[in-house]
Amino acid sequence: CGAVTAAYMVLGLAHGPQERKVFPKVEAFNKEFKARHGELGCSQLLGVNMAAKDGMKEAKRKGLFKTRCPNYVKSAAEILEKMV
Repeated sequence: CGAVTAAYMVLGLAHGPQERKVFPKVEAFNKEFKARHGELGCSQLLGVNMAAKDGMKEAKRKGLFKTRCPNYVKSAAEILEKMV
């Protein structure tokens, strides 16, 4: 999920490149995001194979990028707001 990946980048910038500081933050983010949504990856979150061309088309056809993805971005931002 792009929202998850972006969150990792924000955490890295906020807490520096030292693994011992960043990894626990990433783990905490993952735990909270998974508690809200059950998964971290696009294919699992959207229920289509995003690695396949047909999966991307299916997600677009079903409007998943407009109906589901904004909620994932919002959740990631809310979680980050508490962490940074």
